[in-house]
Amino acid sequence: MAVIEGWTKLLEKTNPVPGAAHRRLLGGGASNKNDFPEWVSPTQRKLLQATPSNIKPDIVVAQDGSGQFKTVNEAIKSIGPNYKTPFVIYIKAGVYNEQVIVPNALSGIMFIGDGPTKTKITGNKNYKEGYHTQDTPTVAIMAPGFMAKDMGFENTAGPEGFQAVAFLSQSDYSVYYNCQFDGYQDTLCPLAYRQFYRDCVISGTIDFIFGVARTVIQGGTLVVRKPMDNQQNVVTAEGRQDPNGVSAIVIMNSHITADPAYLPVKNQFPTYLGRPWKNFSRTVIMHTVIDDIITPAGWVPWDARWGLDTLYYAEFENTGPGSNTQGRVTWPGIKHITPQEAEQFTPVKFYAEGDSWIKDANVPYTAGMSPTASSTATAPSRERSTSSSAPPRPCSRTASSSSASRSPTRRASSPPRARRTPTATLQSSCKGVTSRRTRLISPSGTPTRPTWAGPGRSTRPPLL
Repeated sequence: MAVIEGWTKLLEKTNPVPGAAHRRLLGGGASNKNDFPEWVSPTQRKLLQATPSNIKPDIVVAQDGSGQFKTVNEAIKSIGPNYKTPFVIYIKAGVYNEQVIVPNALSGIMFIGDGPTKTKITGNKNYKEGYHTQDTPTVAIMAPGFMAKDMGFENTAGPEGFQAVAFLSQSDYSVYYNCQFDGYQDTLCPLAYRQFYRDCVISGTIDFIFGVARTVIQGGTLVVRKPMDNQQNVVTAEGRQDPNGVSAIVIMNSHITADPAYLPVKNQFPTYLGRPWKNFSRTVIMHTVIDDIITPAGWVPWDARWGLDTLYYAEFENTGPGSNTQGRVTWPGIKHITPQEAEQFTPVKFYAEGDSWIKDANVPYTAGMSPTASSTATAPSRERSTSSSAPPRPCSRTASSSSASRSPTRRASSPPRARRTPTATLQSSCKGVTSRRTRLISPSGTPTRPTWAGPGRSTRPPLL
């Protein structure tokens, strides 16, 4: 519990977005072209609708030397104490192989790229090679008010790397628009606070969306990939620990689909919508197209019956062959919600303090329940990585990745002794994530302890 208390106190110290306490609330769920959550300023809206050709960024990063810096880290380190927000970093097309951390002091930063498959920040740190989970993110955002548009973030460790985070955020009032997050286990970690993901592609295998934030994924494409032998896919692992906690993973107006490499073997590697990382885990999936890749049970336990009575999992008005709930598990925590209850998980209700921060971002946005109420405004020449009506794009792996030649079915040996990387800010902000699970799921659906877990790893889910 000391870890939890320390982590909570640390998060409480994170500076809120200036003026957030004085933002007005939305009075209803009606949606029009101006409906975006309350916490994004008019300037931020314009930026999220802009393209590199019609904005003047504060810093340009380009590998060919045509910008002020060749790496993203150099750009971040150059930001002085008196910068004006929002502070825009334009990252030109290229694959940037570096671990990037935006520290807590740098609020109001925005990354804008040339497209989620053109501008990509990549890395391959992973648990198998001795890194704690908290040390593996390719990009970690500690500061509030962060925005990203037309960016790709990936961890290329592969399924054999076990926990390998591509993107971690504890940025309050953060917005991600037309971005792509590629990985395998633990791809995307919305760790804390309010986060909104619009028109983003997220790919992975085990728990590839996990965290304890108020997370809304809207208009997203969630791509299930081929895992390692003896593994099964789990889309979400939400970590709410208190019945009064405000966190949840909400997936709405999205598409849960498969990478082409997974389809021929989908019967060998079952896929589940989620499992309870913590005992009050909460996940809601609504108005989403679910392809024929989800096992009929839908949800899978973490450890025997742990959390099954206290979790909150709901599916509401989804479509597609994988949305049939006839064969779903019947745990006490499985909810059959009404339209009124589902509405509580729409942005206009779920972000109780208001949603002007998303409105101000000027991204396409549905405030309430209607899947057709989304704004039709889009950024000029915006590159869409995939669409729900088209087959998903295979998740690419860069030639520079050290894991590119690894066999995806190679069995793993016991992980070596974990070593720390010199990322003090990230370590202090993610204590407890390091002891998350690396456990597989048996064919019966019960989590099992793999041989590579080592003698020191507990079969009981950690507190945090």
